[in-house]
Amino acid sequence: MGGLPRDACSTHLASISIASADAARAIIAKIRSGHLKEKFGSREIVRAQWSMLRDRETIHAALQLLVDHEWLDAGKVETGGRKATVYTVNPKAVQRENTQQGGN
Repeated sequence: MGGLPRDACSTHLASISIASADAARAIIAKIRSGHLKEKFGSREIVRAQWSMLRDRETIHAALQLLVDHEWLDAGKVETGGRKATVYTVNPKAVQRENTQQGGN
């Protein structure tokens, strides 16, 4: 049996989850600040090289986390080559978050 010992594996998975959650919060901040539009692709985030949003795998994990929690909707679009994923901000999620934080 190879690979990481169980404790090391758990620690590694926890650090990935923390990084994804931190990156998800950073993406939400970019949405709120207007740096990300209502519809965007992961490439826009990767190319911007914002703090906490530089690692492609972490960005994709964070985007999936936001889709899973209904902050974003993911859809495929034709680009003439590979299909690209376009993320659309869920306005209800943003409104719900503002309400919970006492905003308008």
